[in-house]
Amino acid sequence: MKTSLALASISALLAGTTFAHPPSYPPTRPSRHPYPTSTSTATPATQNWNLANFTSLVVFGDSYTDDSRLGYFISHAGAAPPVAYANPESLAASDGGRIWPEYVKQYTGANLYNYAVSGAVCDNNITPRWFSAIDAPFPAIAQYELPAYLADSAYHYPNGTKFMTDPVDATVYAIWIGTNDLGYSAFIQDEQVAGTNLTTYIDCVYAQLARLYAAGGRNFVLMNVAPLNLAPIYEAEPFSAGDNQYWTNRTDNFTETSGRMMEQVVAVNAVFEYRTPFEVLIGGGWAGASFAVYDVNGLVGFPLSLSPLTSLLPSLWSSRSRNPRFDFLVSFADDYAPLCPAQMTDIIHNPSEYLNGTAPLNVTGFVHHCNTTGGDCVANASPDSFMWYDELHPSEQTQRIVARNFVDVVRGASKWASYWSG
Repeated sequence: MKTSLALASISALLAGTTFAHPPSYPPTRPSRHPYPTSTSTATPATQNWNLANFTSLVVFGDSYTDDSRLGYFISHAGAAPPVAYANPESLAASDGGRIWPEYVKQYTGANLYNYAVSGAVCDNNITPRWFSAIDAPFPAIAQYELPAYLADSAYHYPNGTKFMTDPVDATVYAIWIGTNDLGYSAFIQDEQVAGTNLTTYIDCVYAQLARLYAAGGRNFVLMNVAPLNLAPIYEAEPFSAGDNQYWTNRTDNFTETSGRMMEQVVAVNAVFEYRTPFEVLIGGGWAGASFAVYDVNGLVGFPLSLSPLTSLLPSLWSSRSRNPRFDFLVSFADDYAPLCPAQMTDIIHNPSEYLNGTAPLNVTGFVHHCNTTGGDCVANASPDSFMWYDELHPSEQTQRIVARNFVDVVRGASKWASYWSG
């Protein structure tokens, strides 16, 4: 049977791998948590998501999530915002309007603490990307965003009032990172730091979740990587944006680049899907935590039962840290991807259910066209007809869709999420 063969192939490939893995992050849960190892098992979503009341949202990420934090760095010669900085809402974010966390705030009334920075990666020790406007690499989650949150969460005003309203049982922590890690000037161009690879980046993501847990966080939403291979900047002909304001002087084969990006995205998202239950059910140290893997794009809802895959957890987990590549996941995913729900991909297949502009609906082009220096820009008069805002970023309408479904995710009953609890 195809399923059995595919799962057997995964186990065999991982078990036989003997390559050294860069020791950037621990392969198992930190032992510092004074909690027993979880003995929970997979149960219905309502039992795996323990959020009783949603009052606060703390988000980390890149330009897909940033309100205006990078703007502060630019306007202050690269200096970071001070502790207890109230990040203002932007009406001209990367989507040309309001970004998805602001819509979540509008839809739910939750307090919003947005630490995302445009251009960010998970860790600048893996994929640093230089930004001349601040004469430094773009601030990353590991080096800036998490420390900024930790400082804010501990801050009290002189009158004793706490800066953040972040009750443990009512605060959700969301991470959406990968657009820049996998993109130009990083993995897609083989410009990552020597000795690092996709597994190092994935380890970084879970290390940040562990830091949040150690600081008291208990409700986590891991948003998987968007369909970057379908973004105009990485699309194949005839839809490729070619030379553009983000990636200039291109000499790559657009079709090859798009195919490679697809492999990266599929691999990372598949690992997010199976590693999360590994962490919660096998790794231990997550007692009292609830996780939702939000399928913004990828391979979350496998049509096959997770039971066969779950039976391989011990062997897969023990060999995970030695595996430098995840090509096997690509062939596995290719077998099942057509049957898997994927939200942004669903927009492509069913645009009339999501896009509502007055112009013909468009899932391959984009709203905002500029020259390669970012000038002479022209915008379409019906932005809500488009899935993409520019060569790289989703449109504001797509961001509204992400926000609307995020609300369903935190309610514990979304078809675009899988849920696990410790």
